[in-house]
Amino acid sequence: MKATHQIFADEWIRCRNATEAYLAAFHLCTNRKTAGTEGHKLLKKPEINEYIQEKLAELSRNAGLSVQRVLEEEARLSLSDIRQIFKGGTPIPPEDLPEDIARAIKGVKQTTRNVFHTDGSAEIITTYDYVFWDKGASLKRVEKYLGMLTEKVDITTGGQEINTPEETLRRLAFMLRNKEESSQGG
Repeated sequence: MKATHQIFADEWIRCRNATEAYLAAFHLCTNRKTAGTEGHKLLKKPEINEYIQEKLAELSRNAGLSVQRVLEEEARLSLSDIRQIFKGGTPIPPEDLPEDIARAIKGVKQTTRNVFHTDGSAEIITTYDYVFWDKGASLKRVEKYLGMLTEKVDITTGGQEINTPEETLRRLAFMLRNKEESSQGG
């Protein structure tokens, strides 16, 4: 592989943008439109595509990422049960949370206050306010992965032609003409 192609591929891995990657690898190119076109052409080259796929797989392995691990984390978020943060109606401290629930929590606010009793004693009360990651968004990602959610719309016509704007105007004119004729005749 040419050195410029490797620079392009490495830069694409970093930014996921063919135009920016091309401009980084080919400094003489200053036209963004040309860079975008040429960058997309390079992404289609088998040796560049294979290099990118190998590098991405290596990065995933090094980071400990796998489809299984990502799905396990999504399962923690999408199947989390808020009842598990309570003991006796009071939120439990973060260190006592079950592992699955702790991983589903985005943040925690700890509030400590002094409470003075009429008998002269005092106690420190600590409460926790937990914020969970968005369960709905997690479920949507899982549904999408499992094929339960389709974002594209598949339009079929059952063998009929899809109307062009011209055909739609022709039909509209025909309907208006018929309406005028029927109102004049009756």
